[in-house]
Amino acid sequence: MDFIVGAGPDFVMRHGMMEVFHGAVVRAVNDAGVEVFHESTSDRSLWVVAKVVAEYLRANGIGEDEGVAIGFAGINAEFKLKGKIVSIKMRLPEMLPVDMGDWLILQFKDFIRKFFEIQAPDQ
Repeated sequence: MDFIVGAGPDFVMRHGMMEVFHGAVVRAVNDAGVEVFHESTSDRSLWVVAKVVAEYLRANGIGEDEGVAIGFAGINAEFKLKGKIVSIKMRLPEMLPVDMGDWLILQFKDFIRKFFEIQAPDQ
């Protein structure tokens, strides 16, 4: 059986045959090495996870320039800002083939870029 996962529930998930949750953690550590922010999110939709992660990054001073230039080394990304380091770690289901995981990482990155390009109403 092939498992197809992505931005929304697929046939297998809709029929209750398995659950796939995409997850991500955003963490900020100050220059003294003290964790000043740690939030995680998970959802069946990769789109939802990316949207929440973009909001967490904005809350930690990551702007559109950094967000659009996001790069992952494997499933981790790191931003060095004055006074702190903000990192993202993406969690993928263990049963996924490597090529599917790579594709999901690219999708996740693209979703985050799109959320950064959309200005919040109060900005």
